[in-house]
Amino acid sequence: MFDTHALREELRAAGRRAQTALTANPTLPVPARTAMDEERKEFEDFVRSVAEDQLEVEPLPLRRVFGNEELCQHWANLTARWDAKAGYRWGPLREGTAPPQVISFHTDWFDADKVSVLREVLISHGVSLVWNSASPARGAASKA
Repeated sequence: MFDTHALREELRAAGRRAQTALTANPTLPVPARTAMDEERKEFEDFVRSVAEDQLEVEPLPLRRVFGNEELCQHWANLTARWDAKAGYRWGPLREGTAPPQVISFHTDWFDADKVSVLREVLISHGVSLVWNSASPARGAASKA
């Protein structure tokens, strides 16, 4: 169980301090500022009023898209180890046995119909992180 009081306070604080170019515009007319203040108050009221049982939800799986520099480093490591080339489908291309912690899956396994089965299999084997190397532009790490 998590601390719902702290969660509510964090959400309320986020609502108070959230800004965009529009909300930070010093030339915004008074009625627009008033409307934004009212919306912030309504958000705070909503966060305060949500029933406890509505806050108990399954956590979302982590998915993080790599920044360009980090992704280039991953591809450099893959190229050095496996002769993998960015943007190409690959499997271990070097001679010899693959390290025990490396396995590659055909992209079909990441289809919506199969990914939940793959996730269950990986979790049952203690795998908690999967790297999708589909292309340098789309590389991403996901929690299993």
